[in-house]
Amino acid sequence: MKKYILVSILMLATMTGKSQDSYVEYYKLVNKANRNRYEKNYTKSLELFQEGFEKVAYVHSMNYAKAARCVVNLKDYELTKDYLLEAMKRGYPLDLVENQDFKKFRKTNFYKELEVQMHEIGRQKGIDSSYKQKVDSLYYIDQKILRGNKNIQARQYEETLKYSDALNFKCLLKLIEENGFPSEQTIGYEGYKKSWVIIHHNARLPENKAYHEVLLQYLQKGEYLPENYCWVID
Repeated sequence: MKKYILVSILMLATMTGKSQDSYVEYYKLVNKANRNRYEKNYTKSLELFQEGFEKVAYVHSMNYAKAARCVVNLKDYELTKDYLLEAMKRGYPLDLVENQDFKKFRKTNFYKELEVQMHEIGRQKGIDSSYKQKVDSLYYIDQKILRGNKNIQARQYEETLKYSDALNFKCLLKLIEENGFPSEQTIGYEGYKKSWVIIHHNARLPENKAYHEVLLQYLQKGEYLPENYCWVID
């Protein structure tokens, strides 16, 4: 079902945002690249990934990770290293390389080079740490206080205050108004994932349907991902 919704979203975005054509084309090409990767057409998949990456100024870490999973099957281990490094620079989890797909790659000198570079990555550059911290707090409320998720690390909060999804969403919308959308570019891979959870729990509700058009605009600018939009409207 979500596959067909994604296609519809990309068609709608094409019709509604001429100024955003570069990201619309990027999404389309990456979508085709992934399909070819699953069908084991790795050469064609890599060609589509590379074409898509050239369309935009910012390539999402997830897509670099997927491209790495493609190119490793072509045994181009230098390019595999480059794509893995780009994914990790953008905040993608460092344990990506432990995936079974990279078993042979881990035996190469390129993996040894990557290990050295991984230690030098440090904190992701360009991240608004203050904004990220505020989103972290809203995520904690969403998961720990409102949903009782025991896996969320404890932090201090005011127990006498009232908490709700609606209030949490209102706070996030205020942050967006003040700081822009909490994209991967702005607050990193993990920060974006946390903001998406809060958006998902609220924007999908019938009373918040008006935000779908707003989210579509952020999608067209490369700040909100099509697959996350699918979950909101499905």
